[in-house]
Amino acid sequence: MAEHSKPDKPCAFSFWRFAERILPWLGVLAAFAAVTYQHQDSKEIVRVQTAIEMIKLFDSTEMRRARRRFAGEQLRAKDPTSITDTRVLEFFETLASYREQDRIDDATIYSKFSYYIERYWVSSEPFVVALRKEQEDNSFYTGFEELNTAMLKEDSKKRNKPLLIVKPTADEVKEFLQIEAALTP
Repeated sequence: MAEHSKPDKPCAFSFWRFAERILPWLGVLAAFAAVTYQHQDSKEIVRVQTAIEMIKLFDSTEMRRARRRFAGEQLRAKDPTSITDTRVLEFFETLASYREQDRIDDATIYSKFSYYIERYWVSSEPFVVALRKEQEDNSFYTGFEELNTAMLKEDSKKRNKPLLIVKPTADEVKEFLQIEAALTP
């Protein structure tokens, strides 16, 4: 008769040895997860705070005056380089920079600013093109330009219409500038 060997008894301490080796790694993973969550949470807080500040700034008395002046200059301008107050362009350039740094989300930009971005870009493009040519520097207001493109794409997607249809017409831009030029501080 063949002798059957008995299976080795599991060592009573093998579970504990396993636990000794795995628990520190589980602790590291838990700490890493907590730090990651905390980092994401703080990024979201920064996004919300930035959004609130940009919304307040855009509707501030000073910015409303700048928007009124800028729109008025654009309506009267015969030469695109005659624009003198570029605070509106700087605002949108800053907004684009914050977007690029992930300090403000696209949904907020779209819901609060896309209408203005799309119209101000169309009205400002001749000035920007002239400025780039005059300064021999194509980097002026590229953030604003890219922001406009992103907003038009989002608008096209949400409205289920081609880009050419959602892009504001010259008449829409003129009407918009007239409204902005009549803003009260």
